[in-house]
Amino acid sequence: MVQITTKEATAHLEKEQFDDALRTINKGLSYKEDDQELLALKDKIEQEKIAFEQQVTDEDVHNRTAAVEFESFSADLDGKGNVYIEGTIISTATIPIYSITVYYSVYDENGNFLKMVLLPWNQIN
Repeated sequence: MVQITTKEATAHLEKEQFDDALRTINKGLSYKEDDQELLALKDKIEQEKIAFEQQVTDEDVHNRTAAVEFESFSADLDGKGNVYIEGTIISTATIPIYSITVYYSVYDENGNFLKMVLLPWNQIN
């Protein structure tokens, strides 16, 4: 029973099916609750599940907050005082990006804050 349980749980673990792996282990432990091999595998599954969930959380935070990098950026001021901003960004996300919002701040020549501007993706040319 231990060998079958170990084989099935390990197969689930390799596919990152942590809940199925734990259910399999717990079923095996219901027959032999003090088996050290099953208990060790259960600990391994629980640790890998936690590590996987942390990785997913880290990726989600990255994808939501820091998934683009500037490749180039320029701001030009014309004779009438209009500012033209142009740039290129590169995605470092692990999933497709469908929209972005650019925030930028405007300061005067003395470094005093004037305003913050939000530029949704549909206004980017």
